[in-house]
Amino acid sequence: LQLAEVGAPGVVIGAAGGVVVGLLAMLVGQPAGWAAVSALTIGLPLALLGGGYGMLVAHGWFRPGVFAPVAFYWMVGFPLSRLLHETVTPVLLGGNATPPSEVLTFLAFQALVSMASRSASSGCTSGSRRTGSCGSRTATLMPTASSVSTPSTRR
Repeated sequence: LQLAEVGAPGVVIGAAGGVVVGLLAMLVGQPAGWAAVSALTIGLPLALLGGGYGMLVAHGWFRPGVFAPVAFYWMVGFPLSRLLHETVTPVLLGGNATPPSEVLTFLAFQALVSMASRSASSGCTSGSRRTGSCGSRTATLMPTASSVSTPSTRR
């Protein structure tokens, strides 16, 4: 029961991501069947990855709130989910598998996208990232205008 409690949020979030993809596909004019298959081919892998992350946390492999392991997990998992989505959706609709023409470039870009979304959801604002005050850490990472010495302020 405890494993289900820990894994369920990730499954729900992944499935919700699939629903959003399906709704966006319909919003831009894709047929309902295409939207449903698109939602399934991205939502199912994301739900499995979300549940898998919960299981890893439950078994002590990852600690909740630690950024690096979850970032790496999604930096690998999200691009592979997107590759599956791009390749399998046309097959399920009766066409041929259509992987991106440059798979490595596609995967690298999707990894960057996954990192941007992880960073944005980490609770840090742009100001707190600049000063390093995310969470309990406080260190100056980038100089601010008031801390930079210019010729006019050195007199």
